[in-house]
Amino acid sequence: MPTPPRPPSDLDPARLAETRGEFQAAREFYERAIRELDQDAPAPAVAALLLQITRTFVASGRHAEAADCLEAVFALPDLGDMDAVFAEGLELRGRLACEAGALDEAERHFMAQRERAAAAGNDWLAALGSEHLASVALVRGA
Repeated sequence: MPTPPRPPSDLDPARLAETRGEFQAAREFYERAIRELDQDAPAPAVAALLLQITRTFVASGRHAEAADCLEAVFALPDLGDMDAVFAEGLELRGRLACEAGALDEAERHFMAQRERAAAAGNDWLAALGSEHLASVALVRGA
């Protein structure tokens, strides 16, 4: 089952900072890691780091910056190995849309997330999309 590449283990301090709620410190680690990538780094590796940066912006309530990072993720070339990465990006877009009260948009993102995750063979990520869709339905009173 293909999954997006995990950032290198030398990013453990970034993950630890995130768990402590130190999102600025975590973001600095991720940003340094992305600057240190080789010019020919595969798109999924670049996207994985961009998604980590996006998550720190979301957790900090900096939604405009998160949206900008997501634009960068979706601007990367899809060479057939980006389904899981794009599914994660769609999940984040859906969460941002939910927080903005744009439930129709959120629903579209979560449905697309579920489809991309299924295409990647990532059952967990597809189930997460279904969970988010159920949450949207609950908010709507369905």
